[in-house]
Amino acid sequence: EKLAKGETFEQFREKLKNLGFADVYQEGLMLDKKVFGVDVYMNHFPSKTKPDMINFFGHVHSLKPLKKMGINVAANYHKGTPISKKDMQFFIDFVSDRIRDDEDNVFSE
Repeated sequence: EKLAKGETFEQFREKLKNLGFADVYQEGLMLDKKVFGVDVYMNHFPSKTKPDMINFFGHVHSLKPLKKMGINVAANYHKGTPISKKDMQFFIDFVSDRIRDDEDNVFSE
């Protein structure tokens, strides 16, 4: 989905919420560390990731899901639906384990 001509962000937000999104943010969102146990930043654009934390983004629909700068959660990788908290936790655990073990080979460039 994208903003239709003349549509405000609030109208767009309500449309997406009606499609099943819990909420939609115009800027990135820093999740409280209590949610997943690590610092997590969510933003639509991979170019706006934050260093030293797990990043979720979804703008680039052609990238593989795991990148060094974060995790691509574009809906086309998840059957056209928002990613679940359970799946987010899986990716966080997977990436965190690889970062601790310094395994660069699991990430796409």
